[in-house]
Amino acid sequence: MQGWQQQRLVNGWIAKMNNQKVVEPVAFEFQHEDTGLIDFVDPQQVEWGFQKNNPRWQLIGPVFRHPTPAVVRQLVEALEMTLPAIEFLEQHFTRSKEAGTVDLVGVVKEALDAAKENGL
Repeated sequence: MQGWQQQRLVNGWIAKMNNQKVVEPVAFEFQHEDTGLIDFVDPQQVEWGFQKNNPRWQLIGPVFRHPTPAVVRQLVEALEMTLPAIEFLEQHFTRSKEAGTVDLVGVVKEALDAAKENGL
């Protein structure tokens, strides 16, 4: 990603956060393209042209001190989506344990087969 593309991405994140009235990032994460080192740069340095002056550092994304409402919402939605599958897996594991076997790989495969048959 070129420096101007990174700056555009940062500007987009900042604009999106301003529109959503979300917490501002405390830093931006960058990774060096040759060494793989990771560095965190404060927003002021990014505004002053960190990407332009350091073209080998690739922008990874913003860093927040606390989860943003959008992240919390996504986590809750992901948990709600996976809950039926977890309950289904737990049901198969309990049956397997009652039968005296606790082959977790077998239980997972059995639960996946049953889920496919039931359209989960």
